[in-house]
Amino acid sequence: MKNSKDHTRTYVPKRSPKRGNTRNASSNLGNLSNHSQNRTDSSKKSVSISLSGNPPAAQKTWWSQKFIHTLETLKLGNRLIRGREYAKEGRVQRISLAPGQVTSLVNGSRKTPYVVSISIEPIPENTWKKISYDIAKRAIFVIEMLQDRMPESVDEVFHASRIGLFPSHVKQLRSHCDCQDEKNPCKHIAATYYILAQHFDLDPFLIFTLRGRTKSQILDFLQYFWKKGRPKLDQQMSGIPKKKILPKEVKPFWNAPHSDKVQSKLDPLSPALPDTLVKKLGPAPITLDDVNLEAVLSDTYQYISDTIREWAIKKQK
Repeated sequence: MKNSKDHTRTYVPKRSPKRGNTRNASSNLGNLSNHSQNRTDSSKKSVSISLSGNPPAAQKTWWSQKFIHTLETLKLGNRLIRGREYAKEGRVQRISLAPGQVTSLVNGSRKTPYVVSISIEPIPENTWKKISYDIAKRAIFVIEMLQDRMPESVDEVFHASRIGLFPSHVKQLRSHCDCQDEKNPCKHIAATYYILAQHFDLDPFLIFTLRGRTKSQILDFLQYFWKKGRPKLDQQMSGIPKKKILPKEVKPFWNAPHSDKVQSKLDPLSPALPDTLVKKLGPAPITLDDVNLEAVLSDTYQYISDTIREWAIKKQK
């Protein structure tokens, strides 16, 4: 019988790095912005995230579905179906995720669990820097990511750098399992893919981690970028419609035609956190009468939210 390791060659690209290169890439993570030597040193340390083998039910977000689509296009038949069943049965004990590397333990027919490893080469450092700046320049991307969501068009930024955030084909993923199945991916590897997709549902930043950037690195850079006010505001706000000069008279706004037909999903009894995004961005580089703009905006958002809420409650009575 052939050694179980032989079947890993099925999906190894011709120019793939030798064994051990993935680990070296993950231990040489560069700083996202070079604005602090201490941050540079800390970002080079190896990062490993332990994940549950039985996460909550998947929400089926677009980013996890795009990852799963890579599997489903292979038409692997029974092995893919069996792998999905393994995932649903909770056979995946645990998963460990690091930049460029995923490992898992999967229960099967033998007494000891099977060891699965999946690797994808992290995005190069210089490419990450360009991508990070391109993301930070789009305010709508920053807002979405501060809410732990993956902007739907974020992949455009990666394609502009001639690289994909998501693997376009499973051959870009090198996988190995110590089972005796010579075909790759086996059901244990497939089960790991499905559980990994469920974790992507819960935290889309795990996708970035797999490609070489942690959540803290990305969010820290976005906050740093906006606090420094670089580049100019009009460049930062790319993707946002240009401002229009509004009339000084506000009466036409409140007397707009068909305003009675406007549908609102406002729930006046739901908890209000209108200044969450402002607080996540941190102190602004602007002050008004010695008061930081962050505090001014926070108070303003809270006042507007409370006023609208009071109006909505009276409206429902």
